[in-house]
Amino acid sequence: MAYTVLATNAYKEANEKSSGMGIAVSFFKKATAELDKAKAVVTLVPSNYQDTFNNKYAEVCKLRDKAINENKTIYFDREVPIEKIPKPDMQNFVKLEPALDNI
Repeated sequence: MAYTVLATNAYKEANEKSSGMGIAVSFFKKATAELDKAKAVVTLVPSNYQDTFNNKYAEVCKLRDKAINENKTIYFDREVPIEKIPKPDMQNFVKLEPALDNI
């Protein structure tokens, strides 16, 4: 899901700055590739979780296709190969707090 967050943020930034759609497309492609890997595990969980996963997967695919179309017709940015997409920095997704503040 981290790639989905990065893709969505890159997509919004590309729309605001009128450039950078290539990286957004690459992040969306990486996100769908990772979600495709997760499909095997999702079949083992209860159906309500499967429905949530399937809805999120469909949403990501729809945004990916929209980003691809916009990149082909508006932006013409170069995409980054999926294998060169940087791994998400987990500190960007976690708010670190000193342990003593929570005691």
